[in-house]
Amino acid sequence: MNNIAVLTGDIIDSRKVEDIQLLIEALKYIFKDIELHTSIDFKTEIYRGDSFQVVVTNPKDSLLLAILLRIGLKAKTIVNSKTSSIPIDKLWDARIAIGIGKGEIQSKIIESNGEAFELSGLEFDKLKKEKSKLNISTIWEEENIPLNIIVKLIDITIDKWTKSTSEVAYMYLLKGYTQIQMAEELNISQPAVHKRLTIANIDVIEDSINYIRNKIASENK
Repeated sequence: MNNIAVLTGDIIDSRKVEDIQLLIEALKYIFKDIELHTSIDFKTEIYRGDSFQVVVTNPKDSLLLAILLRIGLKAKTIVNSKTSSIPIDKLWDARIAIGIGKGEIQSKIIESNGEAFELSGLEFDKLKKEKSKLNISTIWEEENIPLNIIVKLIDITIDKWTKSTSEVAYMYLLKGYTQIQMAEELNISQPAVHKRLTIANIDVIEDSINYIRNKIASENK
């Protein structure tokens, strides 16, 4: 039985969202967007209206997927037509816990079991208590502390992103767009795109994702 990654997540403050159905449709769109633009192999299930679980076949892809889900939601938050911006704490977002280990996948993901599901569930409970939004737990216990230090720094960084910062970060990490392509799609200048990417510290985020990706791949041989 191969190791898998399991993402357990829910929408933050879903009861305060004016139209939760619009948010869920955006989440479904993001999943399809990731399928279309990446080679990540995953299955997902949305349940209880605002919660979801994702099984990722190759654990090394799990952090990128979790980040894309979070920043995708922030980027696609609906802005009231009467305002041109929205406060960061009002942006759509999700809590996501990653568990990596063995797992038996049933036809319904939420009925599946195994180490990866247990670790993800335990970490998800911690997220709620710690008021964090992203963490990871693996069967390689000696790696969990250093991995989570990096993941927590990513979490803190993403927390500060505005809708506009999230938009360019999403395009960059998902589609590999150049600054010129992003400028054309967003109808803004290339220098404006560059400024947003700089504010996002996108190079550091990308390096962190790649480091954890390579570390997991190395441990998972």
